[in-house]
Amino acid sequence: MSKKKNYIKIKLPKKHFLFGATFVVFFLVLFSFYYLYFSKRVYPGVSINNINISLLTKEEVLFKLKAAQLDKLNNIVLKVDGFDFFVSGETINLNYDLQQTANKALLAKRFDNNIKTFFLSPFNVENQKLALSISFDAAKLDELISVIAGQVEIDPIVPSVQKRGEYFVVEKGVVGKSIDKERLKQLIISSFATLTKNIEFASNESSYVISQKEADILTQRASTLFAKELILTNEKDEFRYQGNDLLFLLADKNYSQSALSEMSDKIAQAVNRPFQNPIFVFENGKVSEFSPSKNGFSVNKEKLVELITHGLGDLEKSEQAQVLIEISVDVTPPEYTTNDVNDLGIKELIGVGYSIYKGSIATRVHNVAHAAEKLNGVLIEPGAIFSFNDTLGDVSKLTGYQQAYVIKNGATVLGDGGGVCQVSTTLFRAALNAGLPIVERRAHSYRVGYYEQDSPPGLDATVYSPTTDFKFKNDTPGYLLIQSKVDSKNTTLNFEIYGTSDGRVATVGKPVITTTSLPAEDLYVDDPNLPAGTIKQIEWKSNGAQVFFDYTVTRNGEEIYSKRFYSNFRPWQAKFLRGTASAL
Repeated sequence: MSKKKNYIKIKLPKKHFLFGATFVVFFLVLFSFYYLYFSKRVYPGVSINNINISLLTKEEVLFKLKAAQLDKLNNIVLKVDGFDFFVSGETINLNYDLQQTANKALLAKRFDNNIKTFFLSPFNVENQKLALSISFDAAKLDELISVIAGQVEIDPIVPSVQKRGEYFVVEKGVVGKSIDKERLKQLIISSFATLTKNIEFASNESSYVISQKEADILTQRASTLFAKELILTNEKDEFRYQGNDLLFLLADKNYSQSALSEMSDKIAQAVNRPFQNPIFVFENGKVSEFSPSKNGFSVNKEKLVELITHGLGDLEKSEQAQVLIEISVDVTPPEYTTNDVNDLGIKELIGVGYSIYKGSIATRVHNVAHAAEKLNGVLIEPGAIFSFNDTLGDVSKLTGYQQAYVIKNGATVLGDGGGVCQVSTTLFRAALNAGLPIVERRAHSYRVGYYEQDSPPGLDATVYSPTTDFKFKNDTPGYLLIQSKVDSKNTTLNFEIYGTSDGRVATVGKPVITTTSLPAEDLYVDDPNLPAGTIKQIEWKSNGAQVFFDYTVTRNGEEIYSKRFYSNFRPWQAKFLRGTASAL
C-alpha cells in the first residue's frame, strides 16, 4: 500500500515580489553608476601624504601634485644619536615620479580581482594614505649612509684583564655603536616619499661595561690562571698559551665566546690547509710546477672550543699546572696535478699591480714578503671568487709573521702581520688593471703614507680577518695564475695576473678628492711608565678626505662592468705619550 506525500505550498504576495525585484534593479543601477563614475576617478578617502585627491581624475591629481611644488620640499633633517645631518634630495639625485604616483592613486581601494572586495568597495570608508613614487641614485645614497656611519659608529671594547708589570689591570669595557645601514636606507627613502622633514634614528649598542665588583672577581680569576698553561697539539703542530694569552680568554662571568672563537679560528687557520694543488710559474709561454701538491687539513672548531672551555675550567678549579688537548683533523686530497695545468687556459699576462713601501720598519718589510710569497703561484678557476683572507690563511706569529703597526680599534698599534694590507692593496691594483669584477673592497680608516708613495689616495684595500676581506671574481674564459715579485731591498712589490685575454680593456679613473678635513690638535697623554720629561709619539697626523674613483671595463667598445669606489678617510690626530714617572 503506497503512502501519499503531503507538500506545503507557500505563495508570496505579488506586491512583495515586485518590491524585491525593484530593489535589486535599483541596486544594480546604482552600483553600475558608482563604478562607471569612478572608473577614471580616485575613490573617496584617498590622499597622498596630506593632499586630498578623492574624486579626482588622473589629470586633476597631476595638476594638484604639481601645484604642491614637491621639488622644494625634498630635504630632511636626520638626527642620529645627537648628531644632526642635513640630507638633501639633490645629493642623491632624487626625483618624484608624479605619473606613477597618479597611477597608484587610481588603483587604490580597487577590487583587485576579488569578487567580494568588488561588491564591498563602495562601502569601504577607510582613509588610505599613499606615499609619493620616487627615484634616486642608489650609489649616492649608499655613499651618504657611509659618511653618516663614519661619524657615528664607535668600535666596542669588551671587558678584559691583562697583567702589566706586577699588577692585573682590568679594562671595564666601552660600549660600541653600529648603524643598521639597510634600515637607515629604507627610513630615508620612506621619509622622502612621505615628505617627512624630521626623522630620528638610533644606533645599535654592543658590548657592555662591568662593575667594580665584577672587575675584582675577574682579577682574582686572572691571578689563578696566569701561571698555568694550556697546550694544544696534533701530529705536526703545537700551540702553547700561558700568561696574558690565557687571560685573553676570560670574561666577567665565564669565558669570552668571541675570544674562544678567535682562538679556535687562529688555530684552525694555522692547522687547516685546503688541499693544495701544485703551485705553478709562467715562463716562456708555458706553466711549469713550482711547488708540489699537498693534502688538505681541517679542524672541527666547535669541538675545539668545547675542549678548550673544559680545559680552562680544569685549570681554574684544580691544582693542575698544565692541560694538554689533542687537535683532530680531517684530510682531503688535491684536485689536479701538474699534467692537467697546461689545459687550464693560462696563455698571457692580463694585469699588473705595483706599490712602494719605502720607510717601513724591518718587521713590516718581512711581513710584506711573507704574505706575498703565500700568494705566489695561486690558481683561480673560471667563475670562482678569490678571497684574500681565505687564500692567505692565518696571520699571526704562529704562521711566521712579526709585530708591525696595524690599525685596530681606532688606533695604530703593534700587531702580528702589520704590512699585509700593502699586499692586498697591490693585488687590488692588479685586479683593476686586469679588468676583473671587484666583489669586496674597503678603504683604510685613515690615509696611510705607504699607499700614496706612487699613487693618489683612494687606491688601497684593507683586510682584517675575519671581518674585512678583499675579493674579486674570475669571469674570464680560463684559469688565472697569480705571481708576486718582492724586492725587499728597494721596498717594492709587484703582482702579475696571467690568464686568457678576452679583449677586455680596463680604465681606472683618477681618484677625485671631494672634501678634506683637518685633524684635531695634537693630544698628549700622561704615561707613568715613561720617565718624566720623555715624549714619545704613537700616532701621526693626517688630513681626512672623501675620495672616489670610477672603474670601467669594456670589450669591443661595449661596457661590460663599471663601479665607483668610495673612500672615507677620517682625519687622524697626532698622539704623544708624556712621561710622568719620577726618577729613582
